[in-house]
Amino acid sequence: MAGGTVLGVGLGIGAGTVAALIRGADLRARVDAVRDEHPGTTIPTEQNDQFNNDMARGQRADRIALGLGITAAVLTGAGVALLVADRRGVSRRVALAPLVLPTAGVRLSLEF
Repeated sequence: MAGGTVLGVGLGIGAGTVAALIRGADLRARVDAVRDEHPGTTIPTEQNDQFNNDMARGQRADRIALGLGITAAVLTGAGVALLVADRRGVSRRVALAPLVLPTAGVRLSLEF
């Protein structure tokens, strides 16, 4: 049960990763279009603020995508590991469960 839940959360966060990557690519395309519009010259003041905002938001979206991607990979791997451990009939004296801590993130705990 916990394996399926962790796997589902990992795949959901993976979808968030894709959304952040798409957003970052869209903003990079906008920045490149403005840069191509003014080759070798400075960007006019009225477009400069939007250019800088798009560039900052694109970089932020890329960082968010990286963080979400790492988290999605870890959670998906943990979910698969939990499902495999459950299928193999691991001894009921061993508990393998994910712990979600508000300050430390997600970690796996193995107790005997």
